[in-house]
Amino acid sequence: MTKLTPPGAATAGPYEPREFDLTAVTGLSQRAIELHLELYQGYVKEFNTLLAEQSAAFPAPGEAASPLDLASHARRFAFEYNGIVLHELFFEALGAPGATAPDKQGVLADAAERSFGGLEQWMQHAAGLAKLRGVGWVVSVRERDSNRLYNCWVDLHHLAIPANTDVVLALDLWEHAYLLDFAPSQRTNYFEMLWNSVDWAKVEARCGQ
Repeated sequence: MTKLTPPGAATAGPYEPREFDLTAVTGLSQRAIELHLELYQGYVKEFNTLLAEQSAAFPAPGEAASPLDLASHARRFAFEYNGIVLHELFFEALGAPGATAPDKQGVLADAAERSFGGLEQWMQHAAGLAKLRGVGWVVSVRERDSNRLYNCWVDLHHLAIPANTDVVLALDLWEHAYLLDFAPSQRTNYFEMLWNSVDWAKVEARCGQ
């Protein structure tokens, strides 16, 4: 199973932003993609600031500690951390339109059948969420033990992701992700473009046991 490395887990030093090849994605302008990647890099920068603050507040024995507002730090941590991880899940799963198709005999298809009656019904449910007023994410999560899928509307990305589940697909529906190429009234078209550009092999890999 292909897994993302959680921010800060690979080394004790700063988290390095990942590189994504999005040249095969059609329907989004290069400028829109560049701005979105810059936003992601901003989350990385702020997260590294939090890591530095944490290290200064809880130093090695014998070193002076710096004061830390733990309540504020904890809330900012969830915001920056999820901002990194959800964007990485989003960018990682985008590819050329129609390049792959869901494995109709795979774990993902079984989960969709169990939870929604099939892959098509799962997509219809996600598309319905994409029509909701407001800004946020459509996030599909999988419960490992039952192999069930749940589609969630996440308006604030540091909240509302169910516990004990793995994110298998995250689609960014915040306006910054599409306004250069789609009008607000065309958000459904933007969603359909994203869905048709999903690299389903990567989504399937996230469903590995």
